[in-house]
Amino acid sequence: MRFEGEGCTISQAAASILADRVNKTHPTLDEVDEFSYDQMVDILGRDVVGFRERCATLALGTLKMAARKIQMHRRLRAAGRTDEEIRALEQAIVNARSDSGLVFGQAAEEQRGVSGADR
Repeated sequence: MRFEGEGCTISQAAASILADRVNKTHPTLDEVDEFSYDQMVDILGRDVVGFRERCATLALGTLKMAARKIQMHRRLRAAGRTDEEIRALEQAIVNARSDSGLVFGQAAEEQRGVSGADR
């Protein structure tokens, strides 16, 4: 595992420590899912993290989301879905979320790019 990102010192340190841990232990997808946010904060040190738990757990949340997506894809493929069908299902989820006014994934990146250019 590797990461590339920008952010505060705590989020960057957490991502680096998490990547190192994953590369040394090679956890299963289920083990990634079981790794708690509290464990991540404990590894970094609660005194260091302070009230910035969101920064300290950002990388772990991203890793957990990726692991869940892989598991979902595997289950859908095992159920006979094609990659094209899976992409269509994912797009339908994004579209349903956008109807609520919330923006996720690639749409959020695109919107951020537009917003940044407008400033």
